[in-house]
Amino acid sequence: MDVELEHREMQKLSDIAFALLSATDGDVVVAERMLDDFIDLLFEAGALSTWRYRLLLSGIREGL
Repeated sequence: MDVELEHREMQKLSDIAFALLSATDGDVVVAERMLDDFIDLLFEAGALSTWRYRLLLSGIREGL
């Protein structure tokens, strides 16, 4: 893997971690649970279908 690409991917993962910690006011335990729930929902439960993705994106754009 290209080093620059790997660096960008790691930065995006760092941004996700920061967002989760910010959303939980720095509560590490809750942020860890949120990440686990997020991964379970998107990948293991198959929620990342196109129409669900579009609903989520719409919610983000509208500020939920």
